[in-house]
Amino acid sequence: MNINNNSWGEAAHAKQSFTRGVVTRSQSHKQLEQHLKSNLLPRGQYINGEDYNSSLMLTSSNECSLNLSNIPLFNDKRTGANLQYLNYLKRIISTSNTLKHLSMGFLPTLTLHNNEIVKTLACQQSNSLTSLHLSRCDELREFVYQPVDVQDLLTFRFLQRLSLDTADLSDELLVSLSEASRVQLKLLCLSMFNHEEGVRLVHDRTWTLLHERCPDLELTLNIIRCPQAIRDMMTVINHSMPLNHLRVLFCDEFYVPGFHHVARHQARTLRSLHIVESMREGPMYYDISVDEQDPFVMMAWRCKNLTSFIVIGIALREHDVLAVARLRGMQLRKFEVLEECITAFNQGEAEFEEDFAMSFDTFCEEISTSIGQEWLPLTEDDIDDSIIYLDSPESKAFLPILLHDQQPVLTQSN
Repeated sequence: MNINNNSWGEAAHAKQSFTRGVVTRSQSHKQLEQHLKSNLLPRGQYINGEDYNSSLMLTSSNECSLNLSNIPLFNDKRTGANLQYLNYLKRIISTSNTLKHLSMGFLPTLTLHNNEIVKTLACQQSNSLTSLHLSRCDELREFVYQPVDVQDLLTFRFLQRLSLDTADLSDELLVSLSEASRVQLKLLCLSMFNHEEGVRLVHDRTWTLLHERCPDLELTLNIIRCPQAIRDMMTVINHSMPLNHLRVLFCDEFYVPGFHHVARHQARTLRSLHIVESMREGPMYYDISVDEQDPFVMMAWRCKNLTSFIVIGIALREHDVLAVARLRGMQLRKFEVLEECITAFNQGEAEFEEDFAMSFDTFCEEISTSIGQEWLPLTEDDIDDSIIYLDSPESKAFLPILLHDQQPVLTQSN
């Protein structure tokens, strides 16, 4: 079994699922379905070659979920159109009997109105909503963002899955979400596109309290196109932050001390590392001193629960790749690196090959033996074109990764 393409396959599945609106409803929501078909998208408009009506997914469950992502009508940047579509969404919220799941799909024209949308939800769906995803995209940085009102979020007492920007985070929110009178939070996804908005620090004692009261919480931090956050990683990621999944996407920065910081302080909780950087000008290199350990090797050594290691676009020394595989062994369910990023096998880095006697086939066999599965490094055919080519937007690569977290529990793969 080759494990190389798992995560990119999952991302592609998420991309396919979320490039259109998906509404699931019970038979009691016929009026909502009719409203969507007749009002939400004018006749003759298509989404990725499909009629919008065919993107309605109906189930026999008693719940309703709504996902919006990359839908043309919600990507119209005209102010008048935005308000019209916002009103459509608010009407859907109001007419749903039991709305369980709402994902804004990183749509900038809607997430700009997060505060207003959450207020509508608080009035209409406070006793039913269990999954809410409000993270923004970075396309509207010229607008002043109004953080979501904490009190409105706290009305959802059955909320179990939440995605927010770090700008919406606060001690008050996390302490309140961890109260014993609430359903325990199971998933918290935080996204940082803008470092200046993300410096609203959460104290270590708050993270400790959250971890104690919600021991099964899955905490993910996405840092996207934010090089300053990587340089300030020791501030962005608190000592006591119970971080399970760290994603660094197209930040064009690698700060060795920051990753050593994560390896030390998140050693007990970190389960996955996912880094994707642009390969348009080749892999990114980082320097370490003669007596300094490689940060990836130290992460593999310290983080005993690490089961997923995906690094694309960072130059990796072949013996460090081997070390990661050997340290985590068969525990690694996903181990993905790009062949072009392994210095001994990169034709443009011939000086490294003299120091590495192992052939490519032997190298792959060693890793396969270590992790207990057939293994080969990724090739350029395995990754999204936007990582390599200038004419393809980077969001094509990172949005599917982020949106995978926002699938309804009803349809999310294990």
